Amino acid sequence: MRRVTQVLGILLLMAIVAVGFQNCGTYQANQNGFDKDSASKCIGSECAIAPESISIAIGSQSIPVYKPTGAKTSCTSTSADPSWCIDVAGYCDAGGYPDSRIYAQLKTGPTPIPEYLTEAKCDDMGRFRVSVALPANYDFDQFYEIEVRLEGIGEDGQAIRNPLPVDYSSVGLVPAI
Repeated sequence: MRRVTQVLGILLLMAIVAVGFQNCGTYQANQNGFDKDSASKCIGSECAIAPESISIAIGSQSIPVYKPTGAKTSCTSTSADPSWCIDVAGYCDAGGYPDSRIYAQLKTGPTPIPEYLTEAKCDDMGRFRVSVALPANYDFDQFYEIEVRLEGIGEDGQAIRNPLPVDYSSVGLVPAI
């Protein structure tokens, strides 16, 4: 009987210790700087919208670009040749601002284009997707770079940028063989 009491006592002690050490840590999903539970999404009188929270990161470092088989078409057309359109996607944080704008620019290479406003926005899950149309004179044998830039939009419609260099990100366009 005494042996059974000892075994039960040890099992009870092990159960108490095991339960006490479970679920101690918290899981924080963080992809390229975006945290859906970050302070920019907080609630209460102590919360402030912070321009320092505005950030964007492209999900890859390079994108292969294939020579198109057809004539140049619009990226919004259902019959568009996908070789003329480059999809750039990644993670973003609009800093708690009610709206956002994403700009894109084809940089470097022999035919750079000026920065332009896209239809893309930073969504509620901290993601974005931009379709960049390549110009008709794009040289498919050259290396290029696409840069995307994020702005938060305040209640008054004013555009806000992060004073730190994390509100833009670039990806290389590599000629596919």
